[in-house]
Amino acid sequence: MHEFSLVEALFEEVDRWTRDHPTAVVESVRVRVGPLANVEPTIFRLAFEQLAALRTPTPRLELEEEPLTVACLNCGQVTEAVPQRLHCRQCGATDVRVQTGDRILLLSLTLLYPKSSFFVEDTRCEKPSP
Repeated sequence: MHEFSLVEALFEEVDRWTRDHPTAVVESVRVRVGPLANVEPTIFRLAFEQLAALRTPTPRLELEEEPLTVACLNCGQVTEAVPQRLHCRQCGATDVRVQTGDRILLLSLTLLYPKSSFFVEDTRCEKPSP
């Protein structure tokens, strides 16, 4: 279950992003996971919930699935694929390169800044997608 290690690394990245915002708390973490990233979403979510419970307040996970796309080295088209059959849907060639769907991306954080004893301001810290 390497998902726990992945979530620990995710929280390290979250902490790096929020280091310059010491009064902010993380409300939510938005992550995109591809089908070839070797991550079981259910276990990833469970690991996130268990490790997030150690933080106050507990951040929420927004988990998105990244589509699997391949670039055909034969005809040049970029098409969607399924993990069990990486081929070009345009010409049928199997000489393809994975474009998306093989990674885990931290897309954004939602930070809350306290004002007095209330959380009243919602700002977003967006990390650009490649």
